[in-house]
Amino acid sequence: ENNARQMLLNERPAQTAHTIIIPPSSSIPTFSGSTLESPR
Repeated sequence: ENNARQMLLNERPAQTAHTIIIPPSSSIPTFSGSTLESPR
């Protein structure tokens, strides 16, 4: 896992990595709630 992360950081600039990390963090909680409500 560490290797994959370093490869992504090496391929993408620090700015891009930071921007990519921010959206997923907010999308994770929303997805979890939607998935829990979907089956129910």
